[in-house]
Amino acid sequence: MKIYPLIKKISNLSLSEDHDFVTILQELHQYLSVCFVGDNACENYNEETKEFFSCYKQLLDILLDSVKANYCFDKQNKILFDDFFLKGNPHTSFLVLVKSLTETSPSYKMEKILELLEKFLKSDNPYHIFITNCKVNNQKKGMLYTPVTSLWTDTITYLVSIPERVANKKKPEISSVFTLENYAHLLSENMIRTLCKICRNMQHNEDVNLEFLSRLLGRLCVAGYSDSILGQIIPQMLKFSSQDFIWRRVCCRLVVGVPGQCLEAVVTPVLLQLPWYGYVEWLLGENVISNEKLKFLLTTKLLLIRQFQQDSILNNILGYLAQVPSRQMIFLQTLLKLLDAWGAGSALRHRSYSQQFYLTRALMICTAHLGGLDFSLYKQELLTKLLHGVEIHIGSPDNSVRTLGMVVGENISKVLDPEGPKLVFEYEVTNDSKHLKSLLKLEENSLDITSWCDQRNVCVTKNVSSITRELKSCEITEEKVNSSDSQKDISEVLDSDDDLEPYDMSHDVVSKKQPLYIRDCLQGLINHDKPEWTEACLRTAQALIQTELEGESEVALELAKVLLHLENSYTIDDFVILRHQSLVAVLTKHPKEVALYLTDQFYDRNYNIRQRLDILEVLASASQELSKVHVQVTASDHQSFHSDVKHNTVWWKELVEKRIENKTRIISKGKKVEPQGKENKFADVAGYFFFPLLHFYDRKENTFDLLGEDCYVLGRLVYTLGVIMHSASNTTVAKQMGSALLEFIWVLRYHTEKFVREALLFALCMAVISVPSFILLDNNRTEIMELQCWLQDIVEQDPNLECRRRAGHVLALFANMVKEEIPVSTC
Repeated sequence: MKIYPLIKKISNLSLSEDHDFVTILQELHQYLSVCFVGDNACENYNEETKEFFSCYKQLLDILLDSVKANYCFDKQNKILFDDFFLKGNPHTSFLVLVKSLTETSPSYKMEKILELLEKFLKSDNPYHIFITNCKVNNQKKGMLYTPVTSLWTDTITYLVSIPERVANKKKPEISSVFTLENYAHLLSENMIRTLCKICRNMQHNEDVNLEFLSRLLGRLCVAGYSDSILGQIIPQMLKFSSQDFIWRRVCCRLVVGVPGQCLEAVVTPVLLQLPWYGYVEWLLGENVISNEKLKFLLTTKLLLIRQFQQDSILNNILGYLAQVPSRQMIFLQTLLKLLDAWGAGSALRHRSYSQQFYLTRALMICTAHLGGLDFSLYKQELLTKLLHGVEIHIGSPDNSVRTLGMVVGENISKVLDPEGPKLVFEYEVTNDSKHLKSLLKLEENSLDITSWCDQRNVCVTKNVSSITRELKSCEITEEKVNSSDSQKDISEVLDSDDDLEPYDMSHDVVSKKQPLYIRDCLQGLINHDKPEWTEACLRTAQALIQTELEGESEVALELAKVLLHLENSYTIDDFVILRHQSLVAVLTKHPKEVALYLTDQFYDRNYNIRQRLDILEVLASASQELSKVHVQVTASDHQSFHSDVKHNTVWWKELVEKRIENKTRIISKGKKVEPQGKENKFADVAGYFFFPLLHFYDRKENTFDLLGEDCYVLGRLVYTLGVIMHSASNTTVAKQMGSALLEFIWVLRYHTEKFVREALLFALCMAVISVPSFILLDNNRTEIMELQCWLQDIVEQDPNLECRRRAGHVLALFANMVKEEIPVSTC
């Protein structure tokens, strides 16, 4: 059978009647049964079989497309239909089923896909997917199917996300197979089977590739399956590794071979679950020496940054490092880092007690391992750091912290310098101090690994492991607990000095270091190595700009550049508002230089939409500030441009109503109050804000197209021009600005986006309000008549209600302006 007739038969399946449909399936089924890709796959394939498999994916797609609610196969034919998905190429079947599930809306077809997917997962197909992707491509064997790494990403993504995809389709009514625990158990069993098969292959000198399994394990742990998956495979890996060195190699390659971004999600629960530090080497090997990411994770992040209530992770990490001479140098370097962090005075004042206690526990465990090591080269350095840390702790006002320093000083000094003077302190014996002393005794491997593994497997199948909850509850950031710990420290100090009369400190304010000069502030914003200092610089920037930036145009430009590109790397509260206020302050202090820079950057390349919108908002706010036309701006206005648009809408409506009211003759009204004139500081610089924004609006860049897909930015630009126009009311440059704005509006008047048309009407209103009527009519008589016709068309034909409403307001302004000088024209 040639490939063309085969494709023709497959394509005709979707158009066949039931009888023909079954007949063709029966004819094709023979190739399916012969060419099943599994452990016992045939190595020699004829041409017809290869042609069939070249069209296999197309066949599956057609079969799924042909599924209709009125198709009612009998039991035998239903099995025949299902076999094409369950007994063919498992990799292709899986991808087709999951992709079709994602693209299918609730229907009978979706139910059929779910039914097939459930049968697929309950069968040996997941195992065959795993083992096939772990084989090494050997062209000499003539294998029809070999691992395709380009498909790994999709396969792994689908394997990880099946429960979520099914839940999105079926909501709460899902099969038990797709629940998180059962699905994780299913994957774990297949992974263990795959590892067993891999080890048997290695015993027969066959090459294997564990990259697929490592990637899958990493993604599963990142997705939150670490409890269920590792809780089942770790006991089995330890059980087999205790008797077989090949198993240790395989397990080590599996765990350490996960992608770098997944390493922490895998290694952390592994270290939490292992019952003895001697088993860590079975899963990590000597990779801590050569793998920098693993070394950083074990020696820095898990010890100095994160914290855990369980001692097992500390015992496993430090015991693993101190176990053999090849890793003992890393152990001693880690101990030095621990002493540095533990004895840092500034960090101690801001660190929570739980974090400090975690570091102390690590030091006590290190002390237990020091007895059998040669640390003579580091002895003096260790003693110096220890005594410094003890001194810092003893000077703390918190009695609990002082106790930590005393316990560590007494016990570590005995090990570091057994023949030297002994440190002896008097302190209250607490549960924490008892716990610290208990850590000085090394853990012995008294476990029967086989019975422990069997017991763990029983517990895992019955109960949900709580390791993830432990990780989430134990990992507490210093910022969240800083204030509560400070209050705790003060209260304990007061309680310990009951015989003294305390001072009234209720009105005292803890002062933080702040920059006093604008250049120091600028440097602090450029350097991001100190988060607290960066935040202090940002919070004081506005005040320093207003007081220290006179005559410093170069500094102002540099500050504007830094603020424009500043990112919220440390999640500073009110960051957007603070940066906006600082940019507005710089622009109001040096409007000409900074406005030219900002308007130039607005059309420059390498800026994202967010930055361009920030530029527009800063220009609008600064123009209002300089002209003293204030509009209240709240925090929500800075966070949402949609709320800003709404606010502008309210603002311009108020202006229009006020203008109409002023033009309306009222026979009787109360006494008028003469308006007082105010200096408009914006008058001399309005052109630098306005005209550069009009230069390149029609220029198309690779990443910026105002007249195309970036029409929202175009609308914001028009709104900004309207605000700047109003800020320049009754200035000498308002005449030129008004004419330019009317021409700009005329070009864009038929824009398809309603948001842009609303902005154009707003800008037109601002032009009418801001330029004196006689000047506007004298220079733009023809344009106004044409715009009047356009406004009438909007009122009559525009589908958007808001556009029609705005056009009506502007027409009312036009009527008051031209009723005496231009007769009302009909269009």
